[in-house]
Amino acid sequence: MKNYFPIYRDVKDWVVLEQKTIHDFSDNENPIEIVELLIGTLHYQEIDLFQHYNENRTPIIRWITRKQYEYFVANEGTVIW
Repeated sequence: MKNYFPIYRDVKDWVVLEQKTIHDFSDNENPIEIVELLIGTLHYQEIDLFQHYNENRTPIIRWITRKQYEYFVANEGTVIW
């Protein structure tokens, strides 16, 4: 059995890990700027087959557009998503 505990960072504390420009599937192939963000940490606990207690964590990473990221930063505390 696993127990999951996500801990999310405040928007001002998000870390930009990578930036890319991708293109949509239209005839013009419009460019879209996206950013990879570290937005928190997922802590999980489990008991294995031999009844040993293990605790691990993994980063919570999401890709969003640059415009969405700037919107969230500008409206921190008022945006519910």
